[in-house]
Amino acid sequence: MLERNNFRGFRLRLAGLIIGIFFFGNFSLVAQETKDITIDSVTQKRVVEQLEKDLMDNYVFPDLAKKMSADKVSRINQGVYKDSTSAFR
Repeated sequence: MLERNNFRGFRLRLAGLIIGIFFFGNFSLVAQETKDITIDSVTQKRVVEQLEKDLMDNYVFPDLAKKMSADKVSRINQGVYKDSTSAFR
């Protein structure tokens, strides 16, 4: 009886794995079909501002979040990302 229950559990786990691969496999195909978009300086600034807000609101170490945020703002102001105009690069 014990072997039969173990085999049943194995079949259920295997079925779950196959279903998971099927669904996640389809999502990865969709992601590959995404078209590139052009990112201008206004969009870059918005992204950095949202990142700063998310870091301050959610990061586990608030003092480190402030440092990372300040670093990103400094890099934007220095123009480090000015040549980054693609969503994929």
